[in-house]
Amino acid sequence: MSQLVAAIGPLRSVGAEGVGVLRTLAAHRGTLRWAALAVILVFALAAGDAGRVVAETLSEAYLAVTVFVVGTLVLLRGLEVLIRRDVGELLMSLRAWQVPAAALLGAFPGCGGAIVIVTQYARGTVGFGALVATLISTMGDAMFLLLAKEPSTGLLVPHIGVLRGSFMA
Repeated sequence: MSQLVAAIGPLRSVGAEGVGVLRTLAAHRGTLRWAALAVILVFALAAGDAGRVVAETLSEAYLAVTVFVVGTLVLLRGLEVLIRRDVGELLMSLRAWQVPAAALLGAFPGCGGAIVIVTQYARGTVGFGALVATLISTMGDAMFLLLAKEPSTGLLVPHIGVLRGSFMA
């Protein structure tokens, strides 16, 4: 507890000026987003290697993440159609299996499984243990890099995450 108080201590010294700055930034959040987008576009449209690297990185990252998130959600929707039951209702009726099922969903590459469980937690259909199990077992988009660089390790890590998430949540 003393470590938490020590970590929060410097935040108290922000004072009225700091709070005012934070409120101003929050009020202009939309403007800041457009400014950040403009800076990214300038770099992406820049001539030479810098523009090419930024454009390729952004397009590949968004395409890869989008495809796998949509793929996970389509897979889960297909499961719902196949079993003719809502996954949320199924998880709610099988309370004892929520944590292992949530850990399995978290093991999907990307964040699709985590999106599903966080949404179900917000709806109240899964418990906090299921949420924690998902977040323990997920590697998110880092799984893509691991699978590309070390496929054997990339196939082992989700198993460890699922076991850890199932028994530690």
